[in-house]
Amino acid sequence: MYYQLGERMEKIQACPKRLDQPYVAVLSQQELEKEGTRMGLNARTVRECGHIRMTKTEVHSQYLFGTLYIPVRREKVQNNRHIPVGFYVQDNFLVLVDESGVAERALHQLYVRKKWRNPTFARVLYDFLEYLIGPDLLFLEELEEQLTHMEDAVLNGDFDGFNHRMMAMRKELLYLHSYYEQLIDLGEAFQENENGFLQRQSFDILNFLQNVRSGSAIMSSFCATIRYRYARSTRPRWTSNRIRL
Repeated sequence: MYYQLGERMEKIQACPKRLDQPYVAVLSQQELEKEGTRMGLNARTVRECGHIRMTKTEVHSQYLFGTLYIPVRREKVQNNRHIPVGFYVQDNFLVLVDESGVAERALHQLYVRKKWRNPTFARVLYDFLEYLIGPDLLFLEELEEQLTHMEDAVLNGDFDGFNHRMMAMRKELLYLHSYYEQLIDLGEAFQENENGFLQRQSFDILNFLQNVRSGSAIMSSFCATIRYRYARSTRPRWTSNRIRL
């Protein structure tokens, strides 16, 4: 699927041949392998898009290449816990490589709802990542509510299932922290804009990602506080028996 980039994205039937027509595309791995040479993409990065296992970015002389390894919670995508998405940014195109359908759904939302005063690939990437991370913000809100209930239970002496639930929450938060750290590295590469393919003034994605990471850090701190209260509440209380002679 191809979109011409303007104040609004416009669906087009095929890749524009004119270099002054910036476009956004969603390609499958098979389509990328077919079009990659014509687009001047490195063969290694094309192969790597078929085996994504982490979130990262690489600066090449002719384009910016990156991969996203997106956690999935409430839906199963081919029985995996992640959605892998590759992306390329050049002077005249932004290409998303995705087999799951999430990139197409995201771009359709932008196509229907978004109107940009200053349309740029950076703006599209910002809105795309916001679409992906939006569920995480809701998840953190729900997690905060669960932790508040657990804290109330501990204060009321109800410890049923505490360790099991707390372990699951801590595991999820540690996992998210690692994911957000990789996203922060991605945002820093965007901010540096070393090869000039992203217009720095059009977005501040690094601050957005740092705010999301801060939310997960606050939840981790909340977990630690509740665990401390639980440990104190369940600690054996020793009484001294004095022997009178």
